[in-house]
Amino acid sequence: MQQKKRLHKKRQHTQLWLLPLLVWVLYACEGSDARQQQHAQQQVEVLPVERKPYVRASSLIDAMEDSSSYWVDSVFSTLTPDERIAQLIIIEAFSDQGATYEADVMYLVKKYKIGG
Repeated sequence: MQQKKRLHKKRQHTQLWLLPLLVWVLYACEGSDARQQQHAQQQVEVLPVERKPYVRASSLIDAMEDSSSYWVDSVFSTLTPDERIAQLIIIEAFSDQGATYEADVMYLVKKYKIGG
């Protein structure tokens, strides 16, 4: 009989400990709901962006004179000959081949600085 009373007291103590935790969880959930509703009500002004369609250069000389390629040229000029060749290499990388395969692909990318 005494053992049942002890067990009952222990359960009550455990339940009392869970009560503040439950109140805290409910309070935290209420705050996130209110924040989500507040965020949904905010109106965000989206400014239209003028997008220019890509126009392929008609010749290699036109492509070389295009001002948008200067950044690429500046980066490419800092590469060693081996790194330049590595930028032309493409590795097939599949996400369903497992960790060993992913490690092999990462090894090749890090070692040879493959671009693709």
